[in-house]
Amino acid sequence: MHKRTTCATLLLLLVAPTMLLAQQGMAKGQFGSRITASQTTDLPDGRSIVVNHYYQATFADNARHPLNNLAADCVGQLLMSQDGNPLSASGFCFGKDTAGDGLSFSWRMEEAGTSACPALCGTFRLVNGFGKFTGVTGNGSWRVTAPFADGNMGVWESSFSVP
Repeated sequence: MHKRTTCATLLLLLVAPTMLLAQQGMAKGQFGSRITASQTTDLPDGRSIVVNHYYQATFADNARHPLNNLAADCVGQLLMSQDGNPLSASGFCFGKDTAGDGLSFSWRMEEAGTSACPALCGTFRLVNGFGKFTGVTGNGSWRVTAPFADGNMGVWESSFSVP
């Protein structure tokens, strides 16, 4: 009996850290978005604020990442220069996967229209999960690779942890 207890304890000590690691990791992926509504407010100095409502789909190279096969409803706000270039932008998305589990994520633009980032680039943070994503955390970066008049496509990479 003592030998079985010792073996079971050793097995648990070996498996428990692996089980914890199974809920953490890194991933790279793609996203695509389509604007469903947009409102522009002109400011007195010639700049404008654009508020977009859009749908976004995300896919990951790591099936365990919470953004894999996620469909999200999003809103974003952009401050545009007098000549129509983005000066700053941020937003929030509420998404769920095919099983109905989901999370929210916030994003912000960090760079745009440079040689390192010809379109838009930025960061995001995973927050407020529900279902199997309860307690989710993670951070990442994103880059638009194909801007369209009514949306865009791009790539992202991120760390994640789900307790």
